Amino acid sequence: MSRYFTAFVASLFIFTTVSMGAAEPLTQFEEDMVDLMADWQPPGAFVTIVKDKDVVLAKGYGLKRRGKPDPVDEDTLFSIGSTTKAFAATTIAALVDDGHIEWDDRVVQYLPWFEVYSEDVTQQLTIRDMLSGTVGTWYSDENKLRAVSTDARDILRRAKDLQPRAPYRSSFVYSNNMFIVTGELVEAVTGKTWETYIQERLFDPLGIKSSIASADAAWASGNAASGHVLGWFRKGQAFPKPYEYCDAICVPSGGMNTNATDMTKWLMFQLNNGTANGQSIISSDVFNEMHAPQTPILALDTVEGLYTPFPKQEPEKWGARNPAYGFAWVIFEY
Repeated sequence: MSRYFTAFVASLFIFTTVSMGAAEPLTQFEEDMVDLMADWQPPGAFVTIVKDKDVVLAKGYGLKRRGKPDPVDEDTLFSIGSTTKAFAATTIAALVDDGHIEWDDRVVQYLPWFEVYSEDVTQQLTIRDMLSGTVGTWYSDENKLRAVSTDARDILRRAKDLQPRAPYRSSFVYSNNMFIVTGELVEAVTGKTWETYIQERLFDPLGIKSSIASADAAWASGNAASGHVLGWFRKGQAFPKPYEYCDAICVPSGGMNTNATDMTKWLMFQLNNGTANGQSIISSDVFNEMHAPQTPILALDTVEGLYTPFPKQEPEKWGARNPAYGFAWVIFEY
C-alpha cells in the first residue's frame, strides 16, 4: 500500500499522522511521551494525532520554558521550522488552482529580477523545480547569507553567486531559499504579502485562528513556547535560547508558529485531499500533485549527505521504501 507519512520532530514540537485500529486506544501513549521527552530533553511539546476525520489527540506536554511554571496547552504556539515549507507549497497550489500560475511556469515570468548561479538555469527554472528540490543549491550555503541580509529579496539577490552542490535537475538537494521565493511569487501575483495571502486563502476557510508567520507576533500572543538548545556544559539539558529571528527574511521557508488546535485542522485538510468543512479549498488534482513524488531522495552518503535529512537506511526501519520529495513533502511507500 502506498500512502504518505510526514513527521517533524524538533526540540519543542511534534506532529504526526498515524494509522491505528478503531479499537486500539492510546493507553500506552502517555508513557511513551514521558520516555520520548526524557530521551530528547524538550521542556515542552505538543502532539496532534488525526485518524480519518476524527481528532484522536491534541494536547500539550511539559513547560513553555525550562525553569518557569507555565505549562504547554493545546493553544501554545511553537515555531515549527521547516515544516512551514508545506504551508508555502500549499499557497502555490492555491495560486495554481485559482488559475493564476502553472506548476511549470518559469519563475522569471513573475520575478524578472530573480537570478541563480547560471543564466541558462535562471531562464529555465520553473516553479516545479523550485518546490521539488532540483535547483541544486544547498540550504547550509544559503543560510550563511542570513546574517548579512536585510530582507527576502536581499538574500535571494546575494545567493545568485552560490554554486550548486549538484547539477540542475540531476538530484534532490534540500533548499531554504527556493521556499523564500514562494513568498516573493505570491506577492508578485496577488499584490498581497505571503502572510496576508495564506491567512485569507487558506487559514480563514480552514478555521485556523492562531497560527502566525511571525515570531514577534507569537511572543506578543502571551502563549508561546521558548526556543531551547542542548548544551554540553548543562550536562545535556535543554536551556532557553531566543529564536533565530527571520521574520523579514525567511518566513515561507521556516517562520510559521502554530499549535495543537490549529494543526488538527491543517492535518484534516491534508488527509482529506484539500477539502474542509464540506467545501473544496483546493481541487483534488492540484492537491494530489503537491503530494506526488517529484524527485527521488538518494542515500545519505551521496555527495557528503547533502540530499536527505534521514540517516542511511533509517526509513527501512519504519517499513518505508522509495523515499522521494514532493512539493515540500517527504514521501515514502509503506
